[in-house]
Amino acid sequence: MFTGDIFITLTGEAAEVLRRALSHPQDNAPSLPPETPRLPQIIGREAEKQTLLELYAQACRKRKGITVFPTGKTGSGRHALVQWTQEQVFQQGGYVVATCFWDSRSTGAEKARLLYWDTDVMRRYGQALAETFPRAERIIGPPWLNIVAQLFHVVPHRLPPAMDDPRAISHFVRDASLKRPLLLSVEYLQWADTVGIDLLRLLADEIAQDLPVLLLITLDTPAPVERLTASQHTEPTRLVETLVRQGVARALHLGPVSAEDVSRSLAVTSEVAERLVYLAEGDPWIIYSLWEEWKRQGAIVEQADGTWGINYEQDGAWWVYGDLRDQVFNLLADLLDTNPPPPLGIQEAITILNCAATEGEIFTAQAVAEALEMDPDDLMDFLDEYLCVPADEDGTSGEGILCEVGFLSLPRGPVFQYRFARPYLHHVFAKYPKREDDRRQWSGRLAEALERFHYPLTAFIADTLYRLFDAAGMPERAEPYRRISLQTPSPETLRWHVRFLQQTVSEDDVFGVYRLLDVGLQLCGLIAEERPDLWPEGYELACDLLRRAESLGDRLWEAHACYYAAWHLKDGGHPREALPLIGRALEIYQKRSLNVAAGLNLLGLVLRALGNLAGARECLERALRIFWATLPPDHPHIRIVEGNLRALEGAGGRSPSELRS
Repeated sequence: MFTGDIFITLTGEAAEVLRRALSHPQDNAPSLPPETPRLPQIIGREAEKQTLLELYAQACRKRKGITVFPTGKTGSGRHALVQWTQEQVFQQGGYVVATCFWDSRSTGAEKARLLYWDTDVMRRYGQALAETFPRAERIIGPPWLNIVAQLFHVVPHRLPPAMDDPRAISHFVRDASLKRPLLLSVEYLQWADTVGIDLLRLLADEIAQDLPVLLLITLDTPAPVERLTASQHTEPTRLVETLVRQGVARALHLGPVSAEDVSRSLAVTSEVAERLVYLAEGDPWIIYSLWEEWKRQGAIVEQADGTWGINYEQDGAWWVYGDLRDQVFNLLADLLDTNPPPPLGIQEAITILNCAATEGEIFTAQAVAEALEMDPDDLMDFLDEYLCVPADEDGTSGEGILCEVGFLSLPRGPVFQYRFARPYLHHVFAKYPKREDDRRQWSGRLAEALERFHYPLTAFIADTLYRLFDAAGMPERAEPYRRISLQTPSPETLRWHVRFLQQTVSEDDVFGVYRLLDVGLQLCGLIAEERPDLWPEGYELACDLLRRAESLGDRLWEAHACYYAAWHLKDGGHPREALPLIGRALEIYQKRSLNVAAGLNLLGLVLRALGNLAGARECLERALRIFWATLPPDHPHIRIVEGNLRALEGAGGRSPSELRS
């Protein structure tokens, strides 16, 4: 082992004490909040461990690094694998620097910020770094400031204010890695801001050229990146795809585990391991949940050799060899076996739980009630009385199918949420019985209810809305939620991001051009909505985006750029020049009804500015009819068009209420 400049060797108890002390070598990294779901221990992954050690050794030997993306579902063991790798690198004398992104919906923005600052390095260097690099700190935020503080702690620098740019992070990485090989881990990329995605790409390119760095970036994916469908891809997965194709990164998908993995990791007999793998389909998250449940039920017992085997004296065989669906449905039947009987029978309860599981492991009672056309108070009374873990019991050990999460305050009033008491319970009701048609219908109803409850804060459930609308066969409703950010970037952040991409993205860089189109249109939209006086800036940017979309041959992005170019011209008092652009956008949008409606609304405003009030009214009425046919009655898009139409009431025609009737 290498410590400082002295090689030492420890054996026996001293070595074990040191090993335990190093199991979490990065005290300066932000700690994960307890509500972040993760596997308590690693199960299997021996091949992945060996791969990471070899890649780190290769980076040290060749002085050229690589980026590795451990991917997988929740509970696949990515966090545990990263911690294990940190321990190994730390023991070999390498630097370890780590940070995380997390879901601010569950953590809360202020709590997340405090987690980044509640480390020794941030207390020592954070404030000085923030004051020296105020612009960079505003743009990249606490996750990146935490990385810089850790790197500064490793290799102290003088802090020239001229480095006040987010790209300065690569300068700190270079200096640290040239002194000693570096493991840099960034976890939960799916929650990263869009600037972070492009900074990581820049960093990955530099590392691959001449830096002895192993960069680990974890993210959730339902399948290996190369097998994702177009609707499953996100900005982070496209980053993985691009860097792997360029040869500067590798994807390491953590899929199902084997019975041998389970037997070795959980110290269970081979027969128990085989049943765990069979029942959970190899999913380590479900395997661990079942293993804990079997221990709780006394179905397995620790034997003389230290392994866990079937407890035949306590009906262990029924738990281990029985059908998981039967066990869960038997539990449900036991909960409903009361005198007097409950108001709903077992089949009705299964339907409720199937619908709830469609929303997710945590679900919203009011949304489920609306999807099933039930009274929400009656539904919650039933869940509380019959299906929830008793209030005086630990939420992880009592008999029940659900646990209360509590009230969630939303702009339109509070809603109440529950969660399935254990992951395997959600697993069962999400899959059995299939009920494909029902689940498709529920998905659409749940999405519409959740969208209405959360508006205008729908960004916080964008991934859920996208998944549900997509599962309901409503791609137009799903699409807007693919690219929505949890927090609206500031104009300063968007401007820096756009210029950074314009400077670094080449014409043949397809991924980079799409990133520029996405971020650029965000800035166009922000200018259109909040700063119409900056229309020349927005128009110039929209024209650049239009040229790039044309070079890609992507007609949809071309239409989006035309739409915003026309909008900015309208704001600048040039409605006549806007007409051909909005006409071009509408021509491309033909089969996308929601885009057509938005385009007709803009065309109506342009025609109004030209004095063609009859034409404006016709366009706005057409837009309103489309929105009425495809959106919930109180959707914000409907209110906007209705307001525009009311502004024409003095020019004759019907009001929105008359038009609806």
